[in-house]
Amino acid sequence: MIYNTAKAFAEREIRPHVRERANDETFPLAIMAKLAETGLLAGPFPEEYGGAGIDNVSYVLLCEAIGGASPSVFTAALTVQLSLVSTAVCNFGNDEQRQRWLPDLFAAKKVGAFALTEPNVGSDPAAMELTARRDGDDWLLNGSKFWISNGAQADLIVVFAQTDPGARHKGVAAFVVDGNAPGLERQNIPDKMGLNASNTAGLFFDGVRVASDRMLGEAGDGFKIAQTSLEAGRTSTAACAVGIIQACLDACVNYAKQREQWGKPIAGHQLIQEMVAE
Repeated sequence: MIYNTAKAFAEREIRPHVRERANDETFPLAIMAKLAETGLLAGPFPEEYGGAGIDNVSYVLLCEAIGGASPSVFTAALTVQLSLVSTAVCNFGNDEQRQRWLPDLFAAKKVGAFALTEPNVGSDPAAMELTARRDGDDWLLNGSKFWISNGAQADLIVVFAQTDPGARHKGVAAFVVDGNAPGLERQNIPDKMGLNASNTAGLFFDGVRVASDRMLGEAGDGFKIAQTSLEAGRTSTAACAVGIIQACLDACVNYAKQREQWGKPIAGHQLIQEMVAE
């Protein structure tokens, strides 16, 4: 049921404009809003926070259907907004934090980003260079993140920072930072080889002040939060890959049925059938 609904949505709202959005590098905010209107942006999260409460198999089918039409829309709306950001907030935020952020994420009223990767260390939490230093009741963030999907568009960003460099991964914490926080500079990365309709950015933190009530869990929980969220992201990304492969197969079969050679569709030739089957 959910696959058919998502597939119909993708064919109606996404596929007709894929090339145009990729060429213009148009962030799919309007598509995210339409996904939210149909309930497809709520995912496998509790209904009390605005989620759809669907099971994981249904969510994978949703990712497959949307990913097969546009990996860019899938990346922005499902991998980042849901699998990464919403998983982090839902699994590790307290009830007040869930109530504060999740409904707006599921309604596409806010765009989320997941800031883990850094220029020098990649996605290795143990070697993280962005620091969080305690300052009274707040934390001051200094450092940079790179290749952050949704980064230039995000209203809220889950940022991972090192609170105790000597503790390595045991010192990492996760904060939810406003996208317009003073001291935060964002630079869009244009002209990518792919995913052109989802934006990717570098984030630069210069004394960004974050209140303590914006930390998810405790200082030191960041590594666990990152790993748990990435597991959800990997599952959805694998589903997207299946969707892309299915879309390729569908395109091949449709072409073979329409293209004629020697008076009949090439789908009737055994060699073509073998190529499609393999």
